[in-house]
Amino acid sequence: MNIFHGITLSNFFTGIAVIALGIMILMSNSVIPGIIILYLGILIFLSIKGILIDPVKHRIKSYHYIYPFKIGSWKALIDFKVLKLGITNTSQVMNSRGSTTTVRTKSFDVSLLNAYDVPLELKEFDSYDEAKAFSEEISKLIKMPVADYFKQIQDN
Repeated sequence: MNIFHGITLSNFFTGIAVIALGIMILMSNSVIPGIIILYLGILIFLSIKGILIDPVKHRIKSYHYIYPFKIGSWKALIDFKVLKLGITNTSQVMNSRGSTTTVRTKSFDVSLLNAYDVPLELKEFDSYDEAKAFSEEISKLIKMPVADYFKQIQDN
């Protein structure tokens, strides 16, 4: 199973630096090397983040996709103890003359927790129902129980 997070711009500055280098090489009349480096800079700038799950070999890989390579390392699923469905509440206060506005957002994330409770986030959702359905699908795929932290909070 392949889970895409989309374009992350995580390599923003590296991509910009390589693009600038490509432009400088183009301006120095080295057309072919300049185009190649410019192209590589664009690929780095637009790198995609994702997760690969291999249920047959019981492993998982968090990767950055820089065409045509998926850069990352495989980890054994046995290293993870639970599939967590959690909630994240954030608020941001915006001030302007004479008024204050507070914006609150709620998101639900599905992640794997290892023995040290370090999460590997699989996907984030705006809706609890979508997160619940996704966590149940992943749970069946990797044969791991789901710990629904949101439901535990609601029950208390």
